[in-house]
Amino acid sequence: MRSDLIYIPDSELDALIQQDTPYLDLTTLGLDIGDEPGSLSFYTREPCVLCCTEEVSRILSKLGLSTAYSLPTGTQIGAGELFFTAEGSVCDLHRAWKICQSLLSHCSGVATKARNMLNRVQEISPAISLTAARAHFPGTKALVTKAVVAGGVIPHRMGLSETVLIYETHIACMGGLDVFLERYPQQKSHFCEKKVFVETTSAETALRCLSVGVDAIQFFQLQPDALAAAVEQVKAAYPHCTVVAAGNLTEENVTEYAATGVDGLVSSAFYRAEPIQMQAQFHTN
Repeated sequence: MRSDLIYIPDSELDALIQQDTPYLDLTTLGLDIGDEPGSLSFYTREPCVLCCTEEVSRILSKLGLSTAYSLPTGTQIGAGELFFTAEGSVCDLHRAWKICQSLLSHCSGVATKARNMLNRVQEISPAISLTAARAHFPGTKALVTKAVVAGGVIPHRMGLSETVLIYETHIACMGGLDVFLERYPQQKSHFCEKKVFVETTSAETALRCLSVGVDAIQFFQLQPDALAAAVEQVKAAYPHCTVVAAGNLTEENVTEYAATGVDGLVSSAFYRAEPIQMQAQFHTN
């Protein structure tokens, strides 16, 4: 899946540089080692799916450095493999070092977890969609979206503006389920170009919503056994209805959820991935 379609704005990369080196690198300045040419290489200490090598190259360029070698985002590599080398002055290499290593480590961790979870889902059925919830840490959307896509997972919802997902809170604000069911057939025309989902924990509520023209159901925080029973009920009455499950999904239990008969799974577990352990090596010319 082409994660290069996701553009990380220059402003975000500039902010990373500014946060780490707001003025100067006092250590290299004080040691008077700034002008010597050198190189900085990154290796992984564990297998992973790489992410954000392109953004690292852009950061290097902003700092007056060049990329001598780089593997692209989405590449699966083993422990100990060289995947990136930068060249330039040792002062600028030190400025770039931790910014780049942290970006690679965290985003590759998310990408790797996404790939691992997707592989587990596809062992059950390649037809099941695994998507990433929008419960990421605020301010990281562009980077983590690139990371999950690098792992083969697509976003569930990029925001509130392009999808229709009716929560129980929406229904409560309308006056309850009965009022919603009465009004929805007239209101559906507002969403004529969209697939309308209702989130619920109840198969009974799902069936009632589907009876008035709702397109799809998102079951929330059901245990696998309860979810399988709910999916069976819904599919028996509405075999072409799309059913997805959200909440509680982890790398450890995603296989159980994939075996419940759902069409798709929604998870935020990717964002809690451990950073990939990486090693940086400096060389002076």
